[in-house]
Amino acid sequence: MSDDAGEVWEDVERASGPWNVGDAPHDVEYVDFGAIRVPVLAGSRARVEVAADTGRVAAVTMRVDDCAVQAQAYACDATTGNWDESRQELVAHIRAIPGLAHVVEGHFGPEVIAVVPARQRDGSVHDVTMRFVGVQGDDWLLRVSVTGPTVTRDATVRHVDAFLSRLVIDASHRVPPGSPLELRLPAGGEDA
Repeated sequence: MSDDAGEVWEDVERASGPWNVGDAPHDVEYVDFGAIRVPVLAGSRARVEVAADTGRVAAVTMRVDDCAVQAQAYACDATTGNWDESRQELVAHIRAIPGLAHVVEGHFGPEVIAVVPARQRDGSVHDVTMRFVGVQGDDWLLRVSVTGPTVTRDATVRHVDAFLSRLVIDASHRVPPGSPLELRLPAGGEDA
């Protein structure tokens, strides 16, 4: 990820997305990760997270300021796999760790700010603050986790929201509600 990731997002305004693939602006270049398309911005880089058990791409991660923004897309309908259901399960899981979880109102609606214990490489345990955002489309749910030192700082929240508002979701590959939408390496693989 780029060292100047904060500078990349400084002048990026929030758009009206995330969009369904058919509604996305046609004058923007995207990197196609399958279900998620990420806008191309000079100096920005994305990486994929691969599930160890399946070898499949499980998430797309971008660096925004000093935070990692991990995005996943799921199929949903009015009753299954939606953000209300997912958010309640997430809050219950965090509190069972035990961690702290608060639902707050964000630009995209209710989101979760959490503090969870995390074991460091040296074996010590420190509290980590995380932000979880859900954006619901007609037949998809974008779930995003944000971690990093300035995760709740106003400027970082604004930059992350600008990034999320420029994503494109392609839910044309039908899977059952609640299931992840297929992600893949873009054409050109690691060099894309």
